Amino acid sequence: MQRKTVEITNMRIADVATGDVINRDPTATSGWFVAEEIRRLPSGEINVTSASSQDSVIGADNDLVGFQVAKTVERSGA
Repeated sequence: MQRKTVEITNMRIADVATGDVINRDPTATSGWFVAEEIRRLPSGEINVTSASSQDSVIGADNDLVGFQVAKTVERSGA
């Protein structure tokens, strides 16, 4: 049986891609969202929003966000 585990790491906001699961606080247990739209604002900052646009992160290119990396593991036994 296969299961998923999640590792949390940091990523520059400039490297976030659509579909990434991110959070402004990598230590948070809630508030994670799927990046749906990524826009460069007139100020030069990057705005990443969820599909509902209720969740968002804004930052400069080198600002860090939390990033979830899902990994498949094999589970043995009954």
